[in-house]
Amino acid sequence: MEKIPVWRTIGAAYGFAFGHLATIIGLIWLPTLVVLAGGYFVISHYFAGVMAAIAAGNRYAAYEGAGYFYLYQIAVLFFEAIAVAPVMRQALGLRDKGAFVHFALGPSELRAFAALAAYTLILLTVEIAGLILVLVVAGAIGYAGKFVGPIDGIPSVRIVTWLVWALLLAFFAFVISVIVRLSFLLVAIVVAEKRIDLISAWELTRGNFWRAFFVMTCVAAPAWLLYLGIQFAFVGFAAVGQATSVSPIAIQLAGSAQTVAARMHYVLTWLPYLYAAWFLVRPLTVGLSSGAAAAAYRALVPDAPAVSTPAADRLMPAPLG
Repeated sequence: MEKIPVWRTIGAAYGFAFGHLATIIGLIWLPTLVVLAGGYFVISHYFAGVMAAIAAGNRYAAYEGAGYFYLYQIAVLFFEAIAVAPVMRQALGLRDKGAFVHFALGPSELRAFAALAAYTLILLTVEIAGLILVLVVAGAIGYAGKFVGPIDGIPSVRIVTWLVWALLLAFFAFVISVIVRLSFLLVAIVVAEKRIDLISAWELTRGNFWRAFFVMTCVAAPAWLLYLGIQFAFVGFAAVGQATSVSPIAIQLAGSAQTVAARMHYVLTWLPYLYAAWFLVRPLTVGLSSGAAAAAYRALVPDAPAVSTPAADRLMPAPLG
């Protein structure tokens, strides 16, 4: 099994991201703007529904608005595919021209959307099934702990607590391994091989988990820190806490309607600034992740066939894409 050249992959990721930054911005700014505008609309609509539910004296109706978020997540995957597919083609050397604006919907984008949707469903299934298993095993451990006395002077309650924490850490580690092994090369395979193949994405990272994890961390952490820095400059970190305080569950726990309204007003006031911070950082995150995946894919599959992207392969070519 080939190994991912860690430092060469990281260097290629940064070289691609900064060397093609103008092109990356041109390729993704329009679909990214659509996603952010849609997100603001969904959140505003959800807040309006929540306030109407509270005014009617039925806070549980706030959960009805959560359905918009699920629809929005599907739309996010769709526009994510439209954004990342051309950037991945650029990173793989299958596209070599600049772009001022790009919004194309063709086979590559549709395959990327299907692959991202399949990955999301698999990850959701793994998380739900794993969480259920964790709860069952934790319940069994807690029940068994009632019949076990102290071991070497350590109370059984403490032992049960340690075992449950170890179980949660194992579950968390398993989810991280699934995320890394499925997502790292997924878009690169879809674009380069013109097929949706999550099995290949999984197989190619066999024996490369720690290398892929280290590469993903090195390309994601600096961009994430930059995003946090811009966010702090705009609104401060308090906005993050306020944003999480308007979830359906948090609303049920909130004290009064005035409290909920104040939180929502605060979030809506600062949301454009949070979105602006993400809009500024997004080209860098897409460029780094695509550059890393493309470099790792070429290292693992050196004889990968070259892929052309003729005009017939695009249903809606962009003017300058």
